[in-house]
Amino acid sequence: MKTTSFVLFVFFSFCALTCKKNPVAPPSGPSTNPLQLSVQSVTCTEAFLKLSLAATATQRMLTIKRGDSTIAAMTMKGTDSLFVDAGLLPNKTYKYTLITGNWSVNSQATTMDTTSHNWSWEVDTLGIAESYLYDIAIVNDTLAYIGGEVYLNDSTGTFDQQPYCIAVWNGHVWHLIRLYDSDNNLIPILRGVFAFNSSDVWLTDGGVYHWDGISRQVSASFGRISLIGGVENGQSVNKLWGTSSTNIYGVGYAGMVAHYSANAWTKIPTNLTTEIHDEWGGSNSAVGNNVVLSTMCNKYYYGDTRVLRLSSSGDLDSIRWGMQNYPPYSVWFNSTSQVYVCGGGIFRLQNGSWISMANGLPSIFLNRVRGNGDNDIVVAGDYGVVAHYNGASWQVYDQLQLPNGNYESIAIRNNLVIAVGWYNGQGYVAIGRRY
Repeated sequence: MKTTSFVLFVFFSFCALTCKKNPVAPPSGPSTNPLQLSVQSVTCTEAFLKLSLAATATQRMLTIKRGDSTIAAMTMKGTDSLFVDAGLLPNKTYKYTLITGNWSVNSQATTMDTTSHNWSWEVDTLGIAESYLYDIAIVNDTLAYIGGEVYLNDSTGTFDQQPYCIAVWNGHVWHLIRLYDSDNNLIPILRGVFAFNSSDVWLTDGGVYHWDGISRQVSASFGRISLIGGVENGQSVNKLWGTSSTNIYGVGYAGMVAHYSANAWTKIPTNLTTEIHDEWGGSNSAVGNNVVLSTMCNKYYYGDTRVLRLSSSGDLDSIRWGMQNYPPYSVWFNSTSQVYVCGGGIFRLQNGSWISMANGLPSIFLNRVRGNGDNDIVVAGDYGVVAHYNGASWQVYDQLQLPNGNYESIAIRNNLVIAVGWYNGQGYVAIGRRY
């Protein structure tokens, strides 16, 4: 018995020493989940997924599953990536799983529902020969402003050479108004209108005016000569956008970019000579926070084409366009939407590249894009093209075509849309109400 006990003692002592000298190695890899998966945004047919993998992770192969189906496999070189899952159904919830090795993480996305293509339309003509409408601002369901150049006959039936520069809509009819500058000179034409409310309206005919919506005289906010730098260089403001009456941006001819704040306008040097046709601003993950985007091109011939980006600090650069044959003429976005540019087609900014979404539209130049969201976008253009995108498809309204005219601008607010332009020498308006 003593011999047996001694042998057992030696055996257990050997095991104890061996275990101390040769411990069992822990599993390799990170001790916490190296993956993150979040939904950055959705449209009616897409989910934009942000994939994150810790820099310390040695396993870089990722698998993405939608439900039980594998939809992608990739090698992650950096720490973050954006994956777009397309071809989804509207108003449906999808579960996603991101997997690497023994780790996984889940998220879910619910796509947007489509909006209705059903709009009832009525049309109006404003003025007679040589009348044109250039811009439209909707304040609410019973108030909108059109900037243009509208002529009528006088009380004797004779052509009146003094035009009206603005039309005001009260929800039923349009009222034409003549406006005068601070020197009591008639303002013959307005190319840009931007309204914050009924008493805070900004107008441009090359210079910029502030209007209270009531009086017939406007205050000159931005003069043609004293502040712009002289008419001889061809610069003028033709479109406006802003967040308030103390933060307004103007763009226009000959590379004109200007900013209004602290009761003063400041020209922003661009070294550009091409026309800047439109602008829109705000914050968006694709382009940055508090930026203003502007579209620059020559509509009728090839030349310099750019999408300009202006930061709140005044820094100006360009988002790569690279499609000279498709000039960028108008831009729109909001904080939750994609970025849209139209002109020679319509495009959406995705992962730094412009993706065409013109399928279903005629090959006609588009002069303006506006929207309520990714599932509620309208465009208007030459020959009377007006179309609505509901998040999945385009609907073109053939009844609004103008064989001898164009729509120069369009605006949408909730279930009201107004397109303005000219047809056979008259100002032309199309008002749509969704039902």
